[in-house]
Amino acid sequence: MPFDSLEFTDIIFISHLRLAVTWLCVQHYFCPTPTEREVIIV
Repeated sequence: MPFDSLEFTDIIFISHLRLAVTWLCVQHYFCPTPTEREVIIV
């Protein structure tokens, strides 16, 4: 069971990471100001 839960967590983490990277790229394209990027990163 622990292995399954770990695998499930990894899937969520990877999907969220991919979404975060995509979001950062989109925000950087539309709002390339450092302040906007800082807010998004936090």
